[in-house]
Amino acid sequence: MGSLNERPKGPAEQAFRTNVSLGVVSAVVGITMFAAVDTPWAGTPLLFLGVFFLAKAFRDVRRERSAPGDEGSEPRR
Repeated sequence: MGSLNERPKGPAEQAFRTNVSLGVVSAVVGITMFAAVDTPWAGTPLLFLGVFFLAKAFRDVRRERSAPGDEGSEPRR
């Protein structure tokens, strides 16, 4: 991955960037709600959602790197 101004090279990189973006935004909103709202459990669902999207993004990257011979094929889900 190069600079942020470059276009993603393929659908896998675009999906990675989308999942990371969703994960970061959800986690930050969850942490903000956790700190700002009177009930500490208010931000927990968004925090879990952020962790889910980040884990999904990095799991897909790890899966692609573990199968170097399958270049160009879609990863199994």
